[in-house]
Amino acid sequence: MKLTIRIKLLIGFTLLLILSSLIQAFTFNITKQYITSQIDNLQIDQAKRGASEVQNFFTTLSLDSFGLAQLFGKSSQPLSIVDQANVSAVANYIIENKSYIKKISILSPLGKEQMRFDALGPIPKEKLSYEVFSSPFKSAAAGTTAISKVYFIDNQLGPYIDMYSPVFSRDNKVIGVIKMQISLDKLQESIAAIKLGNNGYLYVVDNEGRLIVHHTASFVAKRPELSGRKIIADALHTITITENDENYTNENNVPVVAKAIKIPGYDWVVIFEQPVVEAFGFLTFIRDIFLITLIGSLVVLLLISLFLSENLTRPIRKLQKAAQLLEQGQLNANIAINSGDEIETLSHAFADMVNQLLQRENLLRQEKQETEIILQSLTDGVVALDQQGRIIAFNKAAEKVTGFASTEVVGENVDTILHFYESQQIISFFVYSQQTEAMAQKFKEKGLHLSNKDGQKVSLALTIRPVLFGEQRNGFIIAFHDLSKEQELEEMKLDFVSMAAHELRTPLTAIRGYASLLQIQNAKDLDASGKEFIKRLVVSSENLGNLIENLLSVSRIERSIFSIDARPIDLTTTIKNVVDNVRPQATTKKQTITLLVPSDLPVVFADAFRIGQVILNFVANAVNYTQVGGSITVKAEKKEDYLQISVIDTGRGVPKEALQKLFTKFFRVSGSLEQGSKGTGLGLYISKSIIEMHKGKIWVESELGKGSTFAFSLPIAKPQDITAYEQKRTLIGQNGQGLLGK
Repeated sequence: MKLTIRIKLLIGFTLLLILSSLIQAFTFNITKQYITSQIDNLQIDQAKRGASEVQNFFTTLSLDSFGLAQLFGKSSQPLSIVDQANVSAVANYIIENKSYIKKISILSPLGKEQMRFDALGPIPKEKLSYEVFSSPFKSAAAGTTAISKVYFIDNQLGPYIDMYSPVFSRDNKVIGVIKMQISLDKLQESIAAIKLGNNGYLYVVDNEGRLIVHHTASFVAKRPELSGRKIIADALHTITITENDENYTNENNVPVVAKAIKIPGYDWVVIFEQPVVEAFGFLTFIRDIFLITLIGSLVVLLLISLFLSENLTRPIRKLQKAAQLLEQGQLNANIAINSGDEIETLSHAFADMVNQLLQRENLLRQEKQETEIILQSLTDGVVALDQQGRIIAFNKAAEKVTGFASTEVVGENVDTILHFYESQQIISFFVYSQQTEAMAQKFKEKGLHLSNKDGQKVSLALTIRPVLFGEQRNGFIIAFHDLSKEQELEEMKLDFVSMAAHELRTPLTAIRGYASLLQIQNAKDLDASGKEFIKRLVVSSENLGNLIENLLSVSRIERSIFSIDARPIDLTTTIKNVVDNVRPQATTKKQTITLLVPSDLPVVFADAFRIGQVILNFVANAVNYTQVGGSITVKAEKKEDYLQISVIDTGRGVPKEALQKLFTKFFRVSGSLEQGSKGTGLGLYISKSIIEMHKGKIWVESELGKGSTFAFSLPIAKPQDITAYEQKRTLIGQNGQGLLGK
């Protein structure tokens, strides 16, 4: 029975999973967690034992002090006249039997020594002195037992402390203080006796982090300060001790793991430390077993995988060799695999795929030829680029415009072949491809210049589009159209419009003059219909005059010879004059015009006549396109650093699809808005050009059936700019007077 690939793979992976899960999941991880928790518990118990020894030590001292204090408590006499023989007997007994108690002093509440005893017996009275009013002495004088800071005595090994205990009279008043000098040697012996393993010991630090008890007395004699150890600092300040704090390198440069407990009431800290190697020795042993087992498993798995891979990959290698031949273009490679499993089925599918590839290759070759024919027949130049900006396709129209043959440019970077200019500034392909949609549209409309192979500049309409596969950009397509003939035609059109407008001015002036003369002199001799005819003649001639002026303005704008005379002005008068001129027309339609202009309108640099044209255009349109009885609001207001002027009407509104084209040449809204309108579609275009020449902004907001808001904003003149303008005018005036004087 032949095994399938699936069964063979399942056998190998099953062995791997069984070995891996048994060794890793059940053996090592569980054992590690258990051993680690046991080690932690053992170390904490040792630290608690040490803390208990310290507390027992202080309890014993308190009992000794209490027994001595009882001698004085039975008497109602002052300390100075108490029977010294009894006190001396008890004190000498304590010192003889408690080797760690070195001295005993009996002090008055004012700190005067009444008696003092040491290992040699009572001290003569002439050698008695006064006690310094330390904090522990003050506490004892107030009725509370206290101990001093740990201190060392020169030429002696162990550290010392002083215990101060109050002496109470029968009526519970403090009549004295017992001071005992205590060596910590006894505590040193008790703590050193507590150990875990071979090298797990305790040590004690005081409330300042100074070492006071250690199993190595010579280390204590060095008086080290250990508050720099994080575990000690955290314990002293009652901060939660982390696992990292418990691991450090001790004074012997040995990595250790430690546990710390703070002793309540004394602020001493007991620390148990043990070398990491010793603490986790058993765990290391388990780890070694795990590694040995793992290595052994890997060896077994390697032997198994070698056997399986040889059995599995022999037909796969044949299939791989066939794929490599396919990669090299040999689509007729013979694939003969008889493994009796899925690989044999795969080889048959592979052979079918090769046949399909042969068919698709022929189809792609045919489509490529068709695409090449289409590309070469296009009248617009087309250049294809890869991701790095290298040229990969160059049609005949591109060759004609640039003067380069495709064989010269394919493979070259586009910026080394195609040099695009805006005015005199060269624009690289990378910069152009990063332009916003609006900027690219502007370049497309106005065109760019291309320097061809002979150095001649050709005007082009340029479009760049990325080639996308999904969201990945794989190249670019550059399409350009020669605008030279179109620009010549546009220039001829502008010349014709300008010439026609100028030629129409002369007869129109005569018509307007005679019409006005008839209206003034012959009106009394005409009936009502005659007067109406003359009135229509005057209005029509004025409209025709406005049309001619608009055509001339458009011509000047297109030729960039349209000029403004900007100066610092207050537009209040201009706005009011425009509204007053239009108000009679609004009155005939029963419309209300509201003027909202503040008294402190800011000054702007503007041409009053041109801005008046813009406002008049806005207001006149509002009157024309607002129904009878509607309202119009003309509003001026300051917006940060700009003066904004808005004309708001309650008219029919503008369709949403027409808003973007509203400021273009000869555009008129089709539909109901067009009915009865006598406009040419030039007013808003001229208005937009005027505002842009003032470095302002112009826009419209409208909703069909709810009215429109036409607005523009101009930069507010800065005081320094106004001053500079006035100085310039004064200088020009002075120079003019000088010339006239000559």
